[in-house]
Amino acid sequence: MESRLFERVVIHGVGLVGGSLGLALRARGLAGTIVGVGRHRDRLQWAVDHKMIDAMDTDLRRACRDASAVILCTPPDRILETAALLLEPSVLPPAAVVTDVAGVKGSIVQRFATHAEGRRFVGAHPMAGKERSGVEQAEGGLFDGAACVVTPVDSTSPDALKAVVGMWEEVGSRVIQMSPTEHDDLVALISHLPHALSFSFSEVAAGELRQDAIRKLAGGSFKDMTRVSAGPPAMWASLLKMNAGALRPRIESVIRNLGQLAELLDRPVEEIEKFLKRAARSRNDWD
Repeated sequence: MESRLFERVVIHGVGLVGGSLGLALRARGLAGTIVGVGRHRDRLQWAVDHKMIDAMDTDLRRACRDASAVILCTPPDRILETAALLLEPSVLPPAAVVTDVAGVKGSIVQRFATHAEGRRFVGAHPMAGKERSGVEQAEGGLFDGAACVVTPVDSTSPDALKAVVGMWEEVGSRVIQMSPTEHDDLVALISHLPHALSFSFSEVAAGELRQDAIRKLAGGSFKDMTRVSAGPPAMWASLLKMNAGALRPRIESVIRNLGQLAELLDRPVEEIEKFLKRAARSRNDWD
């Protein structure tokens, strides 16, 4: 059993990531008590019954009273709302650590960094998940070998940073530290843009009249292209909106690139092949 990192952990939002983190913390003995907080008592009870959390509460303020660590696992727009509560004086014990798992960091980190009480917040983003969401999908090994980006800023408490890095390493993640701005710029390309394209492609396919034929003929490429659009729309809408500044230029670049390909369809096949070869070389360089 690993050494205990926190006496009382509060997980706000016990879904896929929150539930998986609860399982991972329990399996390694990293927390004394794990309290799940959410709006739906039936889902929280399910998490208790499946040993993801030890106790549940629907009142975050009450749950945080004796917390050693608070981990925010709700959609990113709700984390911004929650920050107002957590930054109130006396809501958290002075030594409590606060972190999150959101896939966008800039606005969240800034929200905490502008308050003296926010120096014990450490932004984090575990690059792990599934196309299906919900606490029923949680698994204790979700973070094994996955990258987890941690985004400290100048005001971040060193011991809070050490605790958050230690937690993610103990549950199996490879921790990478970078600035919130660099994180948001990179995930706009490697995560948010692929999801935006998948949602858009699924919408195009859904507009076709021959749905029965599509289902009969669709193979691996179709399923690969549409797979991640099965993710939770509310969460992805929040992520795309909050990272619009980094995402919009990438979408516009794809539109231009597709426009070039559309024009090449009227050109000799060799020009189309040249276009495709450039893309293939780029893909092969990443392996």
